[in-house]
Amino acid sequence: MAEPFHESLGLPSQVRTMTVVADDSATVPHRPLRVAALYSGRFYGSTPRALVQDHLHNFIRPNRADVFVAVDPTCWCEAPPAARDAYREGDMSQAEALLSEQVRRVFESWPRLHVALTPSEEPGMPHRYGIAAMKVATEISNITDLISLHALNRFGVFIHRWAMQYYHFSQVEALRRLYGPHDVVVRLRLDVLLRVPLTFEVQRHQGWYIHVYSNRSACAAARSCAAEHPLATLRHDASRSAPPRSDGSSLKGRLDLGVNGYFSNASNTLGPGARLLSVPSTRWIWSDWLQIGTPSSIAPLAEMTAAHEIAYSINMTVRCLGLCQEEQNALLLERRGVRLVPLRLPLTLHRFLPACGTLGLLNASEMHSTHQISEWYVPCASKKCAKVGPSGRSW
Repeated sequence: MAEPFHESLGLPSQVRTMTVVADDSATVPHRPLRVAALYSGRFYGSTPRALVQDHLHNFIRPNRADVFVAVDPTCWCEAPPAARDAYREGDMSQAEALLSEQVRRVFESWPRLHVALTPSEEPGMPHRYGIAAMKVATEISNITDLISLHALNRFGVFIHRWAMQYYHFSQVEALRRLYGPHDVVVRLRLDVLLRVPLTFEVQRHQGWYIHVYSNRSACAAARSCAAEHPLATLRHDASRSAPPRSDGSSLKGRLDLGVNGYFSNASNTLGPGARLLSVPSTRWIWSDWLQIGTPSSIAPLAEMTAAHEIAYSINMTVRCLGLCQEEQNALLLERRGVRLVPLRLPLTLHRFLPACGTLGLLNASEMHSTHQISEWYVPCASKKCAKVGPSGRSW
């Protein structure tokens, strides 16, 4: 059976691009693995306790993880008035101190926590990515009837959001590198329930491997999972070289990145009105809810937006032509020599409502004037809110 990666993305020869740091060692560590949990993007001070408890219980505590949280001004969605005053007066250190206080409260004062209020992306950058995606899709639509007008706009929105999302990730990865090194690096989202513990072990055999486990056995407490069947195995083979990256450099070794996903019934993803294609009855869908790797395989993920290019496929059975967030990741990572390893975890996405009466660090006018963020995509915008009582709120 072909790997889900190739079922999803077609042949490498059908992939095109448009122009718009490894710290692993070949030596297997004989100490407990150093694990890092990375969070970026929207942050709510009223994040439901059950969501945070899920991450603490199933990932952070069992792995004694270093937790890194990077929030940029456009994504701090529930900032206290003192933080807004400090930010407008240019007192970034005070604003960051107030953010740290809020994050520590959410993570129940976890001792291995690092927080940063990071600069926002250059305002025009996401728009240029979105325009590039629409240009590619328009050129393809001029020679085929497979893309609808509705889909053209969607592709631009997808890539606009992707550019912001992974620029923010590059900021939290830069923060992690200040406190490294680490053996395992995991990109997490606070709006995703893990539901099962995730633990890791390392094994040496022609290079070295990190086994990923997800179960409720005693291995999490005993830090030994040898008797359990791993969910996935991520390989680091220092004897092999990955293909050159766009800057001409290369990363040594085979790089594996564990990415969650699922099998789904195939559907027409090129928009209503487009001609339907004959595609397999089911296809593998990558998601961006959880990504697990070594520092070497995480590095290309953090470097994607700095390359100023997008990838797309001329294979019309590839979802969104590669111009939606998950397939964009897969195409760009493949070009950088990263193999995606499917993780079939029972994750659940939970879109919780912000608390009523709270404001972000920036208002809508500031978002537009300073950061060129239009009303159609204000990161913290929500038409509904949740009431918070003395005992917290239900969700």
